[in-house]
Amino acid sequence: MRPIQFSVASLSVFSKNNVGKHFKYVWLAVFLSFSYHSGSVKTQGAIPEEHPTLPVAPAMDSLAQPSKTIYFTFDDGPNRGTPQVVDVLCQEEMPATFFLVGSHIFGSKKQFSQFQNLLSNPCFEAANHSFYHAKNRYNQYYRSPEQVLEDFTLMSDSAKFESGIARTPGMNVWRTANITHDADKRSAKAADLLKENGYSLVGWDVEWKAKDLQLKKSPEELVSEIEEHFEEHLTKTENHLVLLLHDQHFTDTNNIQSLQTLIKLLKGKQEYAFKQVSEYPCLGY
Repeated sequence: MRPIQFSVASLSVFSKNNVGKHFKYVWLAVFLSFSYHSGSVKTQGAIPEEHPTLPVAPAMDSLAQPSKTIYFTFDDGPNRGTPQVVDVLCQEEMPATFFLVGSHIFGSKKQFSQFQNLLSNPCFEAANHSFYHAKNRYNQYYRSPEQVLEDFTLMSDSAKFESGIARTPGMNVWRTANITHDADKRSAKAADLLKENGYSLVGWDVEWKAKDLQLKKSPEELVSEIEEHFEEHLTKTENHLVLLLHDQHFTDTNNIQSLQTLIKLLKGKQEYAFKQVSEYPCLGY
């Protein structure tokens, strides 16, 4: 449709006598002409059209991400507590590293079967905790570094371990690419020799201790200790904590329940991730 147009000349047809009569029609025509040229007629005081606001998805980096890593480790298996530990870990889908003793693996068909079950489960990994565990005579054991190396070599060969991840019996010892630590200096020479021969020794930051096979701390108390170690920067590596437990402590029903409670409490905290020791930073093996 062509727009309606008016000119000054066209307005001359209106004399003084008829301006009043036709005034309102003239201005109506001018208004219509302006409106058609502008493309639309707008009503004064009209409410602007509102567009619905779509919800904005949160940025990925704003979501809570784990910032601290905990490594569950179990020593001295396979033994009577190992099946119960495995059951709890499987129920809670918790990865773990088992530092095993060779004389236990080959001590019976049942223990050897437990060893094979650990190897077949991708949630778990097995690591070297020596073959004879120093026969629990630690002072004599560490006096001969060569004897210590032979003990660990026997374990690696017998269990066919390919990684050099290991833990010394009876003492908290670390030898990685960037950590050297001996809780007792008597283990230092043996630890150095093991490292020279390709072993990465991983100790622990927090231990769930027991007396007469009864755990000394409740799960809640242990969680508080773990939190303190992170907050006070007491771990060997910032934001990484190795937790030590022993298979044999989990034959008691109450202890088994405490282990499950501990895992649930830790998993309930968004800042924690859980990994196997082979993923610990800078192992260097």
